[in-house]
Amino acid sequence: MIPILHEATGTRLTTMGLGALGDAISCTVSQEINGPYTLSMKYPLTGPLAGELKPERIIWAVPEDGADPQPFQIASTRKTMAGMIQVEAQHISYRLNYAVAGEMGEQVSAEACMAVLNQEGSGFTFWTDVPEQTLADYLILKYDTPGQIKQRLQDIQEKYGGEYEWDKLSVKLHQKRGQDRGVQILYGKNLTTLQQDRNNENAYSAIYPYAVKKDGTLITLAEKTVSTGLSLGYNKVQSVDFSDVLAEFTESALRYAAQKKISRGEYNTPTVALTVSFAALGKTTEYREYANLERVNLGDTVHVAMENMGVNVAARVKTITFDVLKETCDTVSVGSELQTLPRTLAQLIKEVKKLGG
Repeated sequence: MIPILHEATGTRLTTMGLGALGDAISCTVSQEINGPYTLSMKYPLTGPLAGELKPERIIWAVPEDGADPQPFQIASTRKTMAGMIQVEAQHISYRLNYAVAGEMGEQVSAEACMAVLNQEGSGFTFWTDVPEQTLADYLILKYDTPGQIKQRLQDIQEKYGGEYEWDKLSVKLHQKRGQDRGVQILYGKNLTTLQQDRNNENAYSAIYPYAVKKDGTLITLAEKTVSTGLSLGYNKVQSVDFSDVLAEFTESALRYAAQKKISRGEYNTPTVALTVSFAALGKTTEYREYANLERVNLGDTVHVAMENMGVNVAARVKTITFDVLKETCDTVSVGSELQTLPRTLAQLIKEVKKLGG
């Protein structure tokens, strides 16, 4: 799809707006699960719409294979000596950084929080399929003062889990994005480049949970720490403040909240990341009839294999860069699912032992 330029009010794609940006030299969209969602474009100074590329205006572009066009609001433009305009834009959902919600009473589920946000009149709609919590889960979200909606969305995800999809003026918090279509990225088939990075920086063998009541009383556990179930060859502990999470300031509530966090893999997942470039076989004549099976989108599980690097994993797509003009993936970054880690984790433990003696 050729990107289309609209006025700042063009949040629905019903016309050609100010025109198609068919003279663009390059245009890519990058997105990360629960992270940045941006567009970058190079456009010639001699192009017919060069003078119309202004901050706040909207560029509509397809963000990934098979997806609907999405609106990206221009954040900045920069003219270069090479005769280009460098355009940086952010998904329309970034407007929620500047939308304010009022105070919020105690909520105990993502669904309840979304229901409150739907009443704020922000122009966005909010939805989730994250399972409803109960008071027994000891997880609450409460605001006594007004605040930015984007920050509240981040807090909701932090409390209750899930992965966001930013779809035009809709905000969707899924339990988990993507699917496994059986896509294989293999050396000798479609794999063009692969970089592997491993580290245990944010993985711990245990956490030390605590909470502080408004009167200054400190709540800790009798056993002090909660195991993450991850063995690193030495005791690596991280203190974690649960003061703004607990509905009840009791040991049992603190223990449950800590276990809940660990169960979501927040403290016991080593970082095993692959940055992959691959040929989009679904765009070729040979694989055209299998285009849907070869599609790779954010959150999908793909199967990556390159034996001489010791890589043979099923992994989820955590970030993706899409070439809007060519309608192909430039690169994807994938991280191994926890259940696919045993071999890699054993290698990591050996490396840690070598370093620590």
